Amino acid sequence: VVESLRRVGIDVAGGVTRGTLPQGTVLLHEHASQPMTEIVRDMMKPSSNMFAETLLKLLGAEMYGKPGTREKGVEVLRAWIEVSSPGGCTCHLADGSGLSPDNRLTSRSLTDLLLSESAGSLAYPDYLASMPVSGADGTLRRRFKGTHAKRLVRAKTGRISLVASLSGIA
Repeated sequence: VVESLRRVGIDVAGGVTRGTLPQGTVLLHEHASQPMTEIVRDMMKPSSNMFAETLLKLLGAEMYGKPGTREKGVEVLRAWIEVSSPGGCTCHLADGSGLSPDNRLTSRSLTDLLLSESAGSLAYPDYLASMPVSGADGTLRRRFKGTHAKRLVRAKTGRISLVASLSGIA
């Protein structure tokens, strides 16, 4: 908060402390977030790990109370996979970005999850629209260019040490 205020030319004496709102305080500004569909799109297209981790913690806070933590978020995600995937959660999840080497998710589990969600989820059209498009945008803008698959694949890339993946719909 202090750094943000200083960046716009507001001098701040002292630091920031947590306290009780004084009587007679007036709201100066309120800012509404973008709709979740736009936030997810902004996470998926460029593959923002920071957005993914933040959304995971937000899920944890919404379901299990504040503060949002990685552990709470992973539990929400695990429960959703258990209910949504026909094979249940045959996985080990450690984070929201997929960068942890402790994450384990089989191709079959991911395929089952994508197919089951496409069948009945009201959010599926928005989720599909959030995925990078082959040869067109996001992390797939350079893939499949000049091939018959251009604009026919919507997928999410993944990469960690010596491993690369592509999961989606063609």
